[in-house]
Amino acid sequence: MWIRLTMDGDFVIKDVEAVTDGSPYSACGEIVGNYKDIIGLRIGAGWARAIRQKVGGIKGCTHQMEILRVLATVAYQTIGSAKARELREKEGGGDRN
Repeated sequence: MWIRLTMDGDFVIKDVEAVTDGSPYSACGEIVGNYKDIIGLRIGAGWARAIRQKVGGIKGCTHQMEILRVLATVAYQTIGSAKARELREKEGGGDRN
């Protein structure tokens, strides 16, 4: 199972691709299209509640929901680091990984 989120620099979801290559239940693979419903959501405060409302329960898969929760942290670490690096470069500080 995997999910790819495409988002902008403000953490707004622009596209979603969810795939279930294998799962314990056939329904997990049948509902992957429902994840398009999170397009337009913003990762931030209330993220877990927002995704639960859109794709929780029978609209989604428990395993994919766990992946989405972790992706919020990954997004902040990735985009936040990139934004900080860009700011340092603008200010003449260079790249300090």
